[in-house]
Amino acid sequence: LIMGTILLLIASQLFENPVWSMKMGFFLALAYQGFVIAGFGFLANAWLLKKFLPSTITFFSFVQPPAGVLFAWMVLNEDPGSGLLVGLLLIVVGALVFGGEAYFNSMKERSQKGSLKE
Repeated sequence: LIMGTILLLIASQLFENPVWSMKMGFFLALAYQGFVIAGFGFLANAWLLKKFLPSTITFFSFVQPPAGVLFAWMVLNEDPGSGLLVGLLLIVVGALVFGGEAYFNSMKERSQKGSLKE
């Protein structure tokens, strides 16, 4: 994380024109991102890990890119373009293949354990 932060700061100075704003809105937004978004995400992830298999939870990380594009399309009325839609379709298919394999493997293991108890 330290190397990434240093490289990000260097790249920011080289390629961008950073404008620093020390207004209260900046600090409120930073606190919201840090405490509410990250905190909720951490607690929700811990709760999910308690209830479901990690492979099943990982499947939902693949939902984030399509959800972001769909929300931008619906809320901001942005046109995603055909290339992005094809990419999203490939992500969804890959997620289904990945998640489906883990799901079917876990169901197969559960059924084998159930047959051993009988």
